[in-house]
Amino acid sequence: MSEKYSDFIIGKDFTNNDIKKILIDNNIEGKILTVQYRPFKKIFIKIEDENSQLFMIKICLDKHSIELAQNESRGYANLDKIKFKSFNRPDFKLIMNNELMSISKTEFIIGSKGNFFEFNKFYNYDNHNVCDLSTVGDYIENLKIKIFKTKNIHLPRDVDNYIKKIINQKSSLKIPITSAHGDFAHYNSIKIKNKKFIYDLEFYDQKKILFYDFFHWHIMSYVYRLDKLKKLNFLIFCSPLYFYLLKKFCLYHFIKKDNILKNLDINLILKIFLIEKTMYLLKELKLNNLKDLMSDEQINFNYRIYKIFKKFL
Repeated sequence: MSEKYSDFIIGKDFTNNDIKKILIDNNIEGKILTVQYRPFKKIFIKIEDENSQLFMIKICLDKHSIELAQNESRGYANLDKIKFKSFNRPDFKLIMNNELMSISKTEFIIGSKGNFFEFNKFYNYDNHNVCDLSTVGDYIENLKIKIFKTKNIHLPRDVDNYIKKIINQKSSLKIPITSAHGDFAHYNSIKIKNKKFIYDLEFYDQKKILFYDFFHWHIMSYVYRLDKLKKLNFLIFCSPLYFYLLKKFCLYHFIKKDNILKNLDINLILKIFLIEKTMYLLKELKLNNLKDLMSDEQINFNYRIYKIFKKFL
């Protein structure tokens, strides 16, 4: 752990002693098993306590990651409050949080990741409720404030034109709003025997469009895997058919079984999802200190994903 990690911690090198001091200062005891350094100045430490129980400590050191950690804590608290049962969550606790650092503790479960076809095994829509309605215009305008903290953000012309087109056509149409994990994907899942859990509620939101998590699981898995295989042109070529099949699956397995949703425009819901995800990717790429937070390889990867989503619009 004495290695320097200049990829994302510029001007400060975290060593074994630095980590141990943070843990001692916050009364975190146990044997350190692994330490992982991630983009946006996040450090993940797997620890085994005296009872052989495993847990993960996440230390956030950048403003952006600290804000996400705060949101994750609110997400766990809110889902517990409303007795949310659509997906299982590990035990979570926010240990310390201020402007300089956030420390959280999450139960660590040994198992395997969910696969591309297992959405229904991790997410039970039978226990899901629509909590509100919003007009398309209000929802998209609020996205700008939620993501960029201002309505006056200058978006790329093609993205901005696409958003204006949707608002002009559907501004007053009401759409269902609900709680969502926000980053629901196989890489945040774990399964052991008959139990399945979803981690990482950093992007949790009480007011997402219905089926946000459904589209996120299937589309992000699709994008990440084909990018890894360097099949981006194939991905873009096949995306219309893939989106068509996704919408049909969603229509027949969820919407047609619910009389309340029978008039829902699933094409519009997918378009809004793509807009929202494109905005989130753009925000990360526009961070002033991005090169301090991510390696060039990671920046290039995010930029490729952003360009893919722009082509989907």
